[in-house]
This record gives sequence, C-alpha cells and structure tokens, in this order.
Amino acid sequence: MLRAMQRRHWPWAAALMTTPRCWAVGAPGGPATWAEALWLAGDGDTVRLPAGVHRAGGVITQRALTVQGEGQATVLDGEGLSLPEGKALLVVRGGEVTVQDLQLRGARVPDGNGAGIRFERGQLTVRRCRFSDCEMGLLTGNDPKARLTVQDCRFDDAPPDTGRGLHHLLYIGAIAEATVTGSDFRFGTRGAQGHLLKCRARVALVAHNRLGDDDPRSTPSYLLDFSNGGRVTVRGNRLVQGPASPNRTMLAYGPEGGGEDREHRLTVHANHFVNRGSPALFWRVWASRLASAPVLDLADNHREGAGRAEPDRRGAWALTSP
Repeated sequence: MLRAMQRRHWPWAAALMTTPRCWAVGAPGGPATWAEALWLAGDGDTVRLPAGVHRAGGVITQRALTVQGEGQATVLDGEGLSLPEGKALLVVRGGEVTVQDLQLRGARVPDGNGAGIRFERGQLTVRRCRFSDCEMGLLTGNDPKARLTVQDCRFDDAPPDTGRGLHHLLYIGAIAEATVTGSDFRFGTRGAQGHLLKCRARVALVAHNRLGDDDPRSTPSYLLDFSNGGRVTVRGNRLVQGPASPNRTMLAYGPEGGGEDREHRLTVHANHFVNRGSPALFWRVWASRLASAPVLDLADNHREGAGRAEPDRRGAWALTSP
C-alpha cells in the first residue's frame, strides 16, 4: 500500500484516501516496523503498536492521526538513539493528533532538550501515557494557535543533571491553551533540577492531578510554574513538596513577568498543599512583574505543613521581590 501523497496517481485514490485505515505494526501483511507504519499512514489513520520495546523515533506530519499502544507494555525507547531532528522520540508537526497508551523513555539529544514528545503545531491529545527518564517529558513549541490536552498520564524519573539545562517533566510553551487532568508527576531521586509542570500558555487548566511525592530524596523546584501569568485555573490537585526540594515555592505565578498578549487571572480552588520540609510558600504571585495586574480567586485550599502564601486572601496581589 502506498502512502496518501502517492495514491492520487491511481483512479481509486480519492475513495481510498477518505477511508481511515489501521496500520498494526507486526501484523500479517502489515508494516514491519513503527517507522514504516508512520510512513504509510494517511490522514485520519491509526497506527497500532503492540507490546514490546520499539527502538525508533518518528515524525508525524499527517493532518490527523492516532497512535495507539497497549499501555506501559508498549515502549518507545530512545536510549542510545539519534532522535528525529535532534528533538524527540515523537515529533508532532501539526494537525489533530492523539497519542495514547504508550510509555516513552530515555530521550537524549545534544542540546539537552530531548523529549518523549515534541509538540510543535496543531492540536495534540495525550492519554494514558508514561514519560520516564527523558530530558523533557513532553515539550511544546510556541505556536500561538496550538492546543494541548493531557489526560491520565504519568511523568517521572527526571535524569541526572548534566549542566545542559533544567529537566522539566512537562514544559508547555506560549501556546493558546493547555489542559492537564488526572495525571501524576513524580520528579525522581537522581539529583535533577527542574519543575514538574512549567507552562507559558495563555489559558491553562490544571485539575485533579497529583504533583510531587513523599520521597525525602526527590528534588523538584516549582511544582507548578506559570511563568508569564495568563488565565490559569488550578483546581482539585494534591501538591506534595519533600524536604530535598531546592525551591520552597510550590505554585509560582508570573515569576518571569511579561504577558502583554493575555488576560491575567489566577483561580486556585480546592487544592491540597502538603509541605514535608522547611517552611514553604504554598503559592506566590509576582504581580509587579506582569504586564497588567492579575485578578486572583483563592478559595477552599487546604494547607498542611510549615509555610505561608503570598497573597493569603482573595482579591489581593502580592508585590514581592525575588
């Protein structure tokens, strides 16, 4: 079977291209490898990966595609590989793409930003995936129209620090919108530096996740970092900071300032903040660094352990220095 761009040379091409197909790697008569399946798949198709370790990366250029595994038994392993375009195990260049039921691990590239998935443009949904031992678990570009949805995923085991940059488990660039729900973030104990979730999206929802863990050796910096503000809702999460964390702020809003292109509104409702170490800032707002004053809505949050918050009441802003 020829890929979509070649099919138009046959009379039956138009009908074939409108019928989504499933390309099962290793099935009788199907593609032998993951790379071959990606090459064959047309717009709207599904690529299925069986259980096992797949030692190859890929680039998605289709206008629509689903990549389907069999849970954590299906592994894309980048250890020792030269990853596509020097970026990631899976590069998503555009279109409407769904990736689900995979484990992506071991991504390394020369610039230190090796990702399980590098999302550049379009709309990406990631479900029930695990990102483990990657320099960046999932890393997006800065396309102002891009949208990202992460559901029921796990991000863990940041690699040791090599001096080439921070290892963020999920790094969302300056895209239009990001939604992260039902996911688990655990940094690991190998001495890495970085955030659990760093986000520059104009609009973000982070709801019903677990961020951090009780391991006394875990070393994340911010648990949540909304670097440039934006319209952000943080609801129903459990955030746990251990004693080894080098940064005692758990939720940071606007630390890098700017945000001229967006509304600044922070809603923090019904979260459980747990500090296991020295006094923490449960949340901190750098209002004076943002392009406009943020509107804050802080309610029904439970705080456990030593620490304080800035600001500590609804409707106030924190004019704090570094």
